[in-house]
Amino acid sequence: MDHWAVDEDSASGQSVVIRFRLAEDGSLLTYKLVSFSSRRVANAADLAVRHAAPFGPVPQNASCIIGRSIEVQFENPY
Repeated sequence: MDHWAVDEDSASGQSVVIRFRLAEDGSLLTYKLVSFSSRRVANAADLAVRHAAPFGPVPQNASCIIGRSIEVQFENPY
């Protein structure tokens, strides 16, 4: 979220769904924009993920997520 910046003039309620898989070191193995309601918000979410990666090593107690598909939804907070 620290890397996500959406223009305040973007309509509220817009969202983006991103699917990705992480390596053990926290780097992105795969990454895909699944759906979006606005190209502007999708671009902002895309930049946020790309600037935040790599995310740091996956903790031992969360190792079950390594290599698994994870879906996240970003929603415009304005």
